Formats: sequence, structure tokens, C-alpha cells
Amino acid sequence: MKNIRTLAILLLDDEHGINEAAFQELQASLTLEPGNEDILNAVKAQDGRYYLGEDDAQDLLAVE
Repeated sequence: MKNIRTLAILLLDDEHGINEAAFQELQASLTLEPGNEDILNAVKAQDGRYYLGEDDAQDLLAVE
């Protein structure tokens, strides 16, 4: 579903990211739909926060 893909990218495109519990739920939703592996592969983690780099987010949005 395109909506979950867009939502995931927008949520993860934040310098503070999202917490681990939120990422686990988002990850579960993303894996239900094929074609979202690129988002999960681009996710970075630091200090219990999960996020996309600014360039990664722009590139992933362009794929849609």
C-alpha cells in the first residue's frame, strides 16, 4: 500500500527519528507489503532511535 510507504518515509525522515517500539510496529506493517525492503535497508539507528538520512528519504520518495 503506497500510503504506508509514504507514511513510513515521512515518519523516519526526522533528525530525532522514532523510538524502538514505534519502529517495530512500522517495520511489521512495511513487511506486509512487498517492495518496502528498500526503506528497511536504509534505516539507521542510534541511541534507540530509528531514522532515515535526509538523502535516503528523498531518494525513497522519488521511487514512489
